[in-house]
This record gives sequence, structure tokens and C-alpha cells, in this order.
Amino acid sequence: MEYDLELDTDGLANYLANHPDIKGIGPAKARLIAQRFGRDFDRAISEEPEAVAQAAGLRIEAIHRLRTEWRKTRQTNKAITWLAAYGLTHYQVTSLVKKFGNDVLGLLKADPYIIVREVRGFGFKRVDKIARKMGTDKDDPARIRAGITHCVSTALEQGDCWIEYEELIDQANMLLVMDVLDSRDRIEKTLSTLIDEGALSCAAHGGRFLVARPDIRKMEDDLAGTLRKGGVANPHIPERCDLPGLVDRIVPTLNEGQRIAVLAAISKSITLITGGAGSGKTFTVSAITDIYDELDLHVTLTAPTGKAAKRLEEVVNRGASTIHRLLGFNGQDFARGPEDPLDTDVVVVDEVSMVDIPLAWQLFRCIDLARTAVVLVGDHNQLPPVGPGNLLRDLVQTRAVPTVVLDKVVRQAAFSRRTAPPCCGARCTKPAKPKPRVDGRGTWSTSSPTSGMRNGFFSKCSRTSCTSALLRPRERRPGPDADT
Repeated sequence: MEYDLELDTDGLANYLANHPDIKGIGPAKARLIAQRFGRDFDRAISEEPEAVAQAAGLRIEAIHRLRTEWRKTRQTNKAITWLAAYGLTHYQVTSLVKKFGNDVLGLLKADPYIIVREVRGFGFKRVDKIARKMGTDKDDPARIRAGITHCVSTALEQGDCWIEYEELIDQANMLLVMDVLDSRDRIEKTLSTLIDEGALSCAAHGGRFLVARPDIRKMEDDLAGTLRKGGVANPHIPERCDLPGLVDRIVPTLNEGQRIAVLAAISKSITLITGGAGSGKTFTVSAITDIYDELDLHVTLTAPTGKAAKRLEEVVNRGASTIHRLLGFNGQDFARGPEDPLDTDVVVVDEVSMVDIPLAWQLFRCIDLARTAVVLVGDHNQLPPVGPGNLLRDLVQTRAVPTVVLDKVVRQAAFSRRTAPPCCGARCTKPAKPKPRVDGRGTWSTSSPTSGMRNGFFSKCSRTSCTSALLRPRERRPGPDADT
């Protein structure tokens, strides 16, 4: 359905002044053209370019270039100028028109917040300003839906995989400012609808209800199911193989902790090796690769960043790549998947502290544990990843996979507090009075209990199984009609 739009004068001025391919026309000249011709601009630029040049005080060559650009998008120019009136950038305007065409006006009038769902780069607050200018009511159902979804997305951006049910209602209420007495009831009713429709996911654990995006919840479900298999035997090691003798023969210089880590890495399907700076993690990785070489097995080294991969490559003296490159990431999609798993016997992942839940999920879905063993290596004291989740800390605390903590410093003589494992009789929490950080996050210390953990389903599970919270039957979530 096409809408017969009139050229918007303010939008025309904004469009002409901000179009990257229209040179020589600034805000002042664009305003002169818009005020002089207004809705008649399309005819004037085509039939009377000299008049446009005279009104703006421009050379005729500049107007000819303007006419060329204008004609390129003639079918959607009215929609473009209408959108430009709301202060959107040229890129944002063209993204919308490319997606919806001239139908964009009707779609925005029906549900302005469709932009947030359908076009990348448009946040709730920017779209809300457009919607309010269009006359959308504060208590419009579409606005409430978009506000709730925005709060969940904000939690993701802050590193949390989920947000508590009541906290979500509070945040949405503060964001939407609906100026009605029953605003919380309306938000809760809409939230229940979103969960019933599958737009959001709700899980119960420990007497609380946790709300997450369905795709993130699925990733954690899948990861939990995969990690449960970590305790099975390494598919490449015969049952009667003398592993201790093999380790002592090939790498006799290991200390006790490193020896335990190496034995776990060659005997189990998935192993986690963690420790602070100077605890000998990289030397342990080098020993693991030497033993696998002796067994004539192919080892693939990878890390989440190029710098980490380069360092691993230099220390272990063999090729390493980033996880994205290993999985064939082209900027938008990953080439590898379950249908095309990694063709290797062992995958060693360094700097796991930087791996968020989406990247970990993408990696493990490309690994066939029936033929590939996995060794995860990282420092549990490092900052959490930029993306959602805190996989390394959660695995250390839950012991979901066979875990070895290297707590002996071999790089320096003195014991470093950085090597104190958060899982050995202590928990990771924020200190009572954290010092402010540049990134806004609180600092971490070793104490108890775990009230400061980053929100992730793994971090809320018991030590015996990282999937206990995910596989428990769902409790009845609260609703607007629940008894109080």
C-alpha cells in the first residue's frame, strides 16, 4: 500500500543539508530552498533548476548535481523528507525507506516502535521521540511492549543474560513514565503477554523469576547440555593407556598442579584450567600440545582476540587463530556450524575470561565432542567479557566441567593475591565499598556470599551441575491477577 505523501518543508531542509552526496548546500541554503519551494520542490528542481539556483545563490552546476541525486530516489523522496523532519540522520532515513518504502508512514502511524524491532541501529529512546512527536500516547500498548524489550536489551548490554521479573517491571515503569495510577499493572500484563507469545522467556529459580531474551536463554540451555558431557573420557585416549607415565616421560618438569591439569586435559572430554598471572597456564598448554603431538593428534589453538592468539602462538610455538576466524566469521555470519564441525582432535581455547555466552555457544556448536576434546584456559581474576554472561567464573564456581586451579606462582617468588581462586572455600563478590571504575563496574574481591555475580543462569546453579536451574520444571510465574 502506497501513501500519497506531501513533501515536508522542515524535512526537505534537513535532507538537503545532511545528504552526504549533495555538496555545497549547508543548513542556511537548504532552508532557503525549502522555504521558497516547499511542497513544489520536486517540480521546480526538474523544470526550473535556474530558479532554484537563484533562490539559493548557487551555481547551476551544483543544482544539476542536486537534481541528479534527487531523481535517484524519486519514488521515495516524499517518505525520506517526511522522516528527515524528525531529526534522523541520512543513514537512518535511508535504512528505514529501504526496509519499508513509502509504506513507512502508515507503518509508523500504526506502530512507531516497529523500527526498533526491524531495523538495526534504532534504539527505543530515539524512536520514542519520533513516536511522541507523532502523537503516540504514553500508555499505548506498542510503547509498553517496546519499553519492556528495551529494558531486557539494556541488561544484555550491561553483561547480564537475564533480569529479575520485579526489577524489569520497576525499570520499565521508570522508563515509560505513563502518568497513570495503574502503570505497573499495565506493564505486568504486557510482560505476561510477551512471555506467552514467546517474545521473552521466563524461568524460575530459587523463588525468583528471571526474564531473558529467548535466543540468549536457548544459548545457555544448549551450553549447559554440552558442558554436562565434559566429564566423559577423552575419545582419543585408550582406557589402558598409562597417562601418568606418559606425562612424566614427555614433560618431567611440571609441578604438582600443572601435572594434575595436564592429566585432566588428556583424559577428559572438556577440561578447564584456570589460575592467576604467573601460575604457569601457558607452560601447561605447551605441555598439553607436546603430549598430543606424541600421540599423533591434531591440536588447534584459538583465543577470542587477535592479540591473545598472537601471544599464544609465540609462546607455544605453533599456529593460533581467533575464534571468529576459526569459525569462518565474515562480518555477519559464521560459516561453520553443527553440519560442518571443526576437523581437529583437540581445541585449546585461551583467555576464556573474554568469551561471552553467544561466542561460547557458537564455538561449542561447531565442536563434535565424540571426536574432539576441548581444553579451556583462562584467568578467573580478569575482567568479564564485553558481551553477556561470565562463562569462566560460572564454570569455576559450579565445577560443571573437570576444573583445575593453578594456585602456585611460578613466575615470581611471592604469592600474588591475583592467583587466589574464587572457588576454593570462597566466592566472588563485590566489596562493600567498591572503588569507582572507568567502565562503571564495581571491582571484585574474594569473600562471601555471591551477591555481586553478573547475571547468568550458570552463576545461579549448584556446584554439582551447571544445568540444575535450567532443567528444573518451571514454577508458575506471577501475573497481574496473582494472589498477593
